[in-house]
Amino acid sequence: VKARKDTKSAIKVTLLIVLPCAFGIASLATPIMQLLYPKEPTTVGTILLFLTPCVVLLGLIQSMNGILQGMGKPMVPVIALAIGMVFKVVLSYTLTGIPSINIFGSAIGTLTAYAVAALIEFLYIIYKRNLEQQILDSIKHLKDNVEMTTLDVLTERGKSGINILITLLILGLITNFNWSIVISFIVVFLFTIKDIYSNIK
Repeated sequence: VKARKDTKSAIKVTLLIVLPCAFGIASLATPIMQLLYPKEPTTVGTILLFLTPCVVLLGLIQSMNGILQGMGKPMVPVIALAIGMVFKVVLSYTLTGIPSINIFGSAIGTLTAYAVAALIEFLYIIYKRNLEQQILDSIKHLKDNVEMTTLDVLTERGKSGINILITLLILGLITNFNWSIVISFIVVFLFTIKDIYSNIK
């Protein structure tokens, strides 16, 4: 629950910062481009105006990169940006060759690349959070059922063993089941089964 709140807070703070920046760049697009390229026509400001949404998308991507790294998924941003890069190359190459679009094709490719990368990361975060919540709810439901159906069979040590097994299972899901978690799970599982068997016997 705390991770979900932190994720929402990070997105909100990012939007709080980047949205005013985007509006500022959009309103000053032409003066900025005239300052940088004084010999170019005033229409050059339209290119920067067209790229303004990239400010918002880049801010979101940076925040979501941190969230994904905190979730132990550092490769997701790499894959998302790689897919976005493919879109950029294809669109830029195709649209720039059209005389009516010309240089705006590159801007469209850049905007599309960041939009695709941001969308992939955003959807993955939502999917991962919902999946983890469903797993935790299922494990909690299973734990309640086990405690009710085995009330007369388990000793206190057996109940503690099952609680430890469930805790190790949750830790395994979070840490992608490293060796220490797997070995601990097997050891506790064997002792718990032994305790249940001896109690039944």
